[in-house]
Amino acid sequence: MHPFAHRIAILGNPVTPDTRFDDSQLSRLRALGFNTVQLNIAWGSRPPLEPLNLEDVLPLPGVAETAAVAACREELRRRARQCRQHGLRTLFHFGAPHVGGLYRQFREQGLEASQRVEACLLLPQTTRLYQALVRQLAQACPEIDDLLLYTYDQEAWLCSEFGACPRCHGVPLHERLPPFLRALRDAWAEARPDSMLWWEPWELSAGETLIMARHVPKKNFGLMLHGNIAEVQITHRADTWFRNMTALCAARGLPVVAETFLASATEEVQPLSIPCPRLVHETLTAFQAVPGVCGIKEYFGLLPDQPDPNLAMAGLFFNDPSITIDDALERLAADYGEARVDILATWHHAAAAMEMFPWDVCWKWRRLGGHSVWHGWQAYRLPGHLVDSPSWCSTRRTVFMTTENEQLHPWFYEDVGLRCQLSAEQFDAACLACQHAAERTPAAQRVQIEAWYGNLAALRRVVRAYQCHIQESLLADHLRSAVSSSKAQEDWIRRLRAVLVLDADNQAGAGPAPQKAITAAAMLAAFDGDPLGWVQQQLRQA
Repeated sequence: MHPFAHRIAILGNPVTPDTRFDDSQLSRLRALGFNTVQLNIAWGSRPPLEPLNLEDVLPLPGVAETAAVAACREELRRRARQCRQHGLRTLFHFGAPHVGGLYRQFREQGLEASQRVEACLLLPQTTRLYQALVRQLAQACPEIDDLLLYTYDQEAWLCSEFGACPRCHGVPLHERLPPFLRALRDAWAEARPDSMLWWEPWELSAGETLIMARHVPKKNFGLMLHGNIAEVQITHRADTWFRNMTALCAARGLPVVAETFLASATEEVQPLSIPCPRLVHETLTAFQAVPGVCGIKEYFGLLPDQPDPNLAMAGLFFNDPSITIDDALERLAADYGEARVDILATWHHAAAAMEMFPWDVCWKWRRLGGHSVWHGWQAYRLPGHLVDSPSWCSTRRTVFMTTENEQLHPWFYEDVGLRCQLSAEQFDAACLACQHAAERTPAAQRVQIEAWYGNLAALRRVVRAYQCHIQESLLADHLRSAVSSSKAQEDWIRRLRAVLVLDADNQAGAGPAPQKAITAAAMLAAFDGDPLGWVQQQLRQA
């Protein structure tokens, strides 16, 4: 028996929403070993108008259906029919209770939970509405096999027992949420006796999810879990919370599917793609070793008919879960002939760079590939990120070092700057190996390798920019304080100048500077003119 009974793909991703659902994509998914496909990308930005909620594909009771809703539902059915033709099971992902655009508006306006309008679980009409919608979906879309429900995010939200809701105040979530989950499970199982309602306990604290494992329904029900209590991370998987959850679920006979990144494109490096297939093998091996894990689900999205060593590694593992990391890498690199050694070195250093980068510092470093190398010239400060949800207000701090705006010690910034430096050095090595590989490959493969190089170099510049800005800020502080010794001043001037040179070189490879950017090269010239005067003006706290 395969260790992962459920192997779930998503076609397209938020950066490249390629949702053709054609023979090329679906046959490739089958060959890679997937047996289920999520029918919608289900991302908050809705690229391009992908369905995110039941209300996007069904009319509300008593409300006339719009052409957009009807078209969205028909597209969903088309995708599901295509999957069935290839023997693939189908999954529709949605959030409930739905609060429409209110969640996004409240988040942007910074309003507290007490000011939100909630779709309360303890209002009987909330449960009745979603039971009716689930039954309606079963009838309108017979091609859908399973459902995945988010109760936070996906424009869904829950009242807080510490909030202002007069019904929910003081009532623990594990008393309020399970009846809602059971009602939706019942509604779906009536029409699909062999189907599953999967639940993603997203944005809940470790304690809430662990206690919920005792109370959720069992039959036709399972859980999909991020690899840690916070975000999906390719370098942080199967943490203590995840292992505790799977143990509790296994004791009750509840299936658990682990969510991870199986492709080179991930939310972490969005919009770039970083080839690091070793990390995929290590991730799948880690989940395989956790008792109770019966499936793997892609979290961000796949482009299966495009070359991708990360996804190819997942396919090797799915088709032979006993394959070793060395054998798998050799098989993947064999196609590159004379460039094989350089290809392996590229992947090795890219994986090491990803592991070295301080992803655990703050959520705001996700989507890292879109960050700018043109930093400002105030002292670097890292603001926290905090959403008013149980996980953000509690156990996400076991993953992210800062989730609130707070004064952080210089040791914090020294730590982060040094890890960025080490990560950038590994990206440098990956870029060098990638350049050597491109010189040794035929033109057809060279296009792919040059694309890798472009992504690796772009991410290296971002990481190097963070290193330089952080270290410049710390060194400027040292120089401002070195007033009693000319020898100390000379030492800190030399150190700071070296980082400014590195910063200028890094920016020089990034193309033209934005119109209003003050470049590191310009700052270096000013620094050389009057170092002590310069640090009195630049890299100070705002």
